[in-house]
This record gives sequence, C-alpha cells and structure tokens, in this order.
Amino acid sequence: MKFIIRRKWSILAAWLILVSCSVYFMPNMEVLLREKGQVEMPEGYLSRQAEELLLKFNDKVDQERDLSVMVVFHEDKKLSDEQMGEIERGIAQLEANQKNLGITAMLAHTQNDDVRKQLVSEDGTTVITSLSVEKGGREQEQIKSQLSAALKNVQVDKTFTGPELILEDFIKTTQSGVKKTETVAVLFIIVVLILIFRSPVAPLVSLISVALTYLTSLGIVARLVDQFDFPFSNFSQIFLILILFGIGTDYNILLFTRFKEELTKQESVLEAIVRTYRTAGKTVLYSGLAVFIGFSALGFAQFKVFKSASAVGIGIGVLLLVLFTVVPVLMGLLGSKLFWPSKVSAGHGENRMTSAITGFAVRKPLVALLLSLLLSLPFILFYNGQLTYNSLKEINGSYSSVRGINTVYDHFPPGQALPGTLILQDDEALDSNSSLAFIDQVTEMLESTQGVEKVYSATRPKGEKIPEFYTSDQTQMLNEGMTKATEGIDKIKLGLTDAQTKIN
Repeated sequence: MKFIIRRKWSILAAWLILVSCSVYFMPNMEVLLREKGQVEMPEGYLSRQAEELLLKFNDKVDQERDLSVMVVFHEDKKLSDEQMGEIERGIAQLEANQKNLGITAMLAHTQNDDVRKQLVSEDGTTVITSLSVEKGGREQEQIKSQLSAALKNVQVDKTFTGPELILEDFIKTTQSGVKKTETVAVLFIIVVLILIFRSPVAPLVSLISVALTYLTSLGIVARLVDQFDFPFSNFSQIFLILILFGIGTDYNILLFTRFKEELTKQESVLEAIVRTYRTAGKTVLYSGLAVFIGFSALGFAQFKVFKSASAVGIGIGVLLLVLFTVVPVLMGLLGSKLFWPSKVSAGHGENRMTSAITGFAVRKPLVALLLSLLLSLPFILFYNGQLTYNSLKEINGSYSSVRGINTVYDHFPPGQALPGTLILQDDEALDSNSSLAFIDQVTEMLESTQGVEKVYSATRPKGEKIPEFYTSDQTQMLNEGMTKATEGIDKIKLGLTDAQTKIN
C-alpha cells in the first residue's frame, strides 16, 4: 500500500488515460445492441432450429436487407367510405412510388377479397397494409419518415410497426432506462453517504471511484463484444450500473468507516491507510473475489441474457483495482478532509434505532419472528407466481410501433400480427398425396388446439378446407358424374333404337 501511495500521481495519471481511452474508443452502444445484443435461444432448442430452417427456406440475404413494415390505419369508430377511399388512394400512392421508397413486396386489402378478409378488421375500424422495404443503407427512422411522407394526405390515424421497428424502440427504451438508472444511482450514493458521514466530500470520492470503474469496464466490455462477440444483451449496462454502484458504494462505506477510525489511532495518514487495508481491505477483497467468481461463472450459462451478466465479472475486477489503487491515493491526498466538515472521532457511533430493534429481537425472539411473518404475509398471499413473456410491456407505450401492434392485437384475431410458424422438413418432396394428407392432418390438429384462431398451410392456403381435396367430396362428384354418364348412355341407346326402327 505504501508503494501505491508513493506513486500516487503516476497511478492517477494512468487511470485518467485508461478511462479516457475507454470512453473515446468505445463502440456505439445502440449499434452494438442492434447488431449483437438481441436475445437468442441456445443451439439445439426447437425454436432455434426452426429459425435456421427458415433462413435456409428464405433468402437470408433478402431477410437481412429488407425491413418488414406494417402500416396500421385505425380510427375509434368504423371507417367511413370516404376514409376507406383515402386509405386506398394512399396505398395506390405507395404502389406508384415503390421504386423510390424501396418497397420490394406489398400486401394490401385492395388486391382481392380473400386478402381483404385478412387485412380489414371485422369491426371495420382497422386496416393493415404489409410492406417489405429494402434498407439500402437507410436508417429505420429515415424509412419511416419517407413512408409517412408518402401517406401524409391520408386523413386517418396511421402507425408503423413490425418486428424490427419494435426492436428499435426497445433499444431506445433500454438506453433511456440506462440514463435514468445512472441518475438514480448517483443520487443514491450522494444521499446515503451524506447521511452516513455527514460530509459532501466522501460521497464525491465514492462517486469518482465507482464512475471510473463503470466507464472503464463498460469500455472493455464494449470492445470485447465488438471484436470477440462477448455475451451481450439489452440488460448488460443495467447489470453493470446496479451491481457496481451498489456494491461499490457498500465497499467504500466499509473502507471509509475503518479509515475514519484509524485516523484517530495512527500517528500518520499513511499508517491509517495501511491499517485500513490490512483489516477492512481484506474483507473487501474476499467479498469482491466471491462476487467476481459468481458473475464470471454465468459465462457458462446457456441463455444469452444470463451469459451477458458475466460482464459484471469484468466490472468487479476493475472495481477491486480501483478500490486498491485510486481510493487509497485519494485517502492519502485528503486525509481527515475526506470527512469535512464532520470531525474525526474514534469508533462507531451507536445507532439508537438499530440498537432498539436488535435488542427487542433478542429479548422477545418469538414476537419478533411473528412480526416478521406478519410483514411478509401480504406479499406471500398476493403473489400469484404469474409470469409474462410479453416483452412489449417493457417498452414505453407512447412509441408508434407499440401503439400499432397493440391496435392490431385489439382488433384482429390472435396471431394476426406476429403469427407462429411450424416447419415440416423431410428428405423427400412433400408434394405427394400422402405428404399432403399428413400436412392436412397436422393442420387439423393445430386448428383444434385451444387458443389457435386459424391455420394456413399447403392444403389450406386461405385457412379453410377446400372440399374438392377430400375423398368424400371426390366420391360424391364421381357418383354424380357416373349418374350423368349413365343418363347420357341411356339417351344414346334410345336414339340408336329409334334410328334403327326408322331404317327398318
């Protein structure tokens, strides 16, 4: 520790250079989230296998190049004929400018009656137009603006949604959440440390140490993600902020409290620092190593969200370096001024509230346990254990993509916006009679499943049975044909008999 104190200026300069380089060379976090931060299922799971099959079935290049956009026209009341006319003129405008807008495919209710049934809600309040738009180097916001400009004359409320647009808004929500979390964490540190040490200096030192840790570790993680595909998700930054600001403040409180005591016991500030790290420093080191190992072990998890939490392990490693280099240097520079204007006094002051609570618990343990149970009971009774897998609830509802998809959910059957896909694959072609019969059998089973509104398949392209495909209908048609053929033959025989009679 004396070695570090003697080289305090070199250490501070090294950290300033390190954090500056981390911030300056840090890749754009929104780009990283968009490209490498999406939640994926691990290899081997059925949904992942299905996704890979879809990429083989469709052109992967086209999928990466095109943006799927759903234009949702909606009014609270049933759309009038005039409003429907405006929507149709807007669709015609999109068709006329397909090349300029980069539209590669379009599905609108104006194409035929079957499509109209799928894209116009039963209550007549909502109309969907599905577009596939070539990105061509454009940002998603730019594409939305161009489409909106093409539909500016349509006097009907319209929103743009789709998987990629929802994902973009999810990223915006995440980044907004990160900023709010940073603000709350900083305020938390300042308030808690002021209350504990009654000094504005100690919170500032703690904040500097944790901020150095966060910026440096985030820069390291971002470079690892960019260069080596380190596990990363939308929650990585949140994990780093919460854990680092939380335990970083906790460790600083322990070190500062011990240092405050040692200042009254030791002859110099240097000896107080050395004694602080020989005692409280060991506790911080062992605790930090335990947390480091725990979070690093998450790198062996399968699910990406859990794997991404291993970034906290890097943060903990950096935090320990800061606590054992930067913090003692600042202690040495400030000395007793670290606790200004509070006076340095030996020992911990007794907290009356905590002493009263613990004293009561010792004297009357059964009553204390009963009170604890009563306090916990409401949470136990009202917790229903219900989980939700709807990630839309995590996005601010004011975003256009969220409002659009929720409108579709409210006015169309389940799965209309984002239908589920079942993939059947075989080594042989699936266009034989037996294969089509099997596909239809699977379709029937899916359609009878609770919660399934409609199933589209090779044998039911419109979501409904085609009677002519089934044996019973074919037999009936054959019988009708045979009856007509018999009647025709009887007429021919009768005609030949009459002809023969006349000839004779």
